[in-house]
Amino acid sequence: MTALFEMRIRVGGDPSGFGEFTVLRDELAKLSHPACPDVDWAKVEQLCLTLFHNNGAELQTAASFALARSQLQGLEGMAQGVALITALCGEWPTVWPPMASVRLDILAWLFTQLQPLLRSLEMTTQTLFFLVRLDSELARLNAQLDRKTHAPQVTLQALRHQVSVLMQRLEQKIHAGERVPQPGRVPALTFVMPVVIPPVRPIPEVPTVSTGSKWHRIALLLFTLAATLALAGGLWG
Repeated sequence: MTALFEMRIRVGGDPSGFGEFTVLRDELAKLSHPACPDVDWAKVEQLCLTLFHNNGAELQTAASFALARSQLQGLEGMAQGVALITALCGEWPTVWPPMASVRLDILAWLFTQLQPLLRSLEMTTQTLFFLVRLDSELARLNAQLDRKTHAPQVTLQALRHQVSVLMQRLEQKIHAGERVPQPGRVPALTFVMPVVIPPVRPIPEVPTVSTGSKWHRIALLLFTLAATLALAGGLWG
């Protein structure tokens, strides 16, 4: 059974001063290592949750979390991760990192990582449902970025095209009566609620700004495995 877990976290700043971020960066560096060592995706997810709790949500950690969810939960996790990125991009004026070019590089990295992962997933009779969900989330993110940036999202468009092609192929196979693999275990279909971001008053520029007023809070929906890991890791105690 899959349930939803709501956690309120603030929009975070530069995570480089946190030890967890250093460990996270080293773990993800395995992706480009010549020896291709296995990445511990459960560890990546746990580190991201710790950073969310201690620092808040920023784009680098959110992208890492989205990739970890995709690796651990497949298409459903991918849709969840994209929804998180969409919500964070809604805070574009205040999200870290401040440079738009760096933000776009982070997003391009994420979309590039998701493409081979998507190709590796088995297409079953349940896949179409999750592909439609992912396609919807990617469309929302694309619309969000179109409003916030003026740069072409080449890797995002490539990912959307890949999803569209997979949907068309699977639909054609189903309609033609071709044999489509049955999933080993049918997952409980869950409703992915949208991430809610409350309106925030602009912060006036003053010589000294307290930590409490520097960050505002957003509501982000995380899911069962994330909640379980966070609670097991003692993040709230």
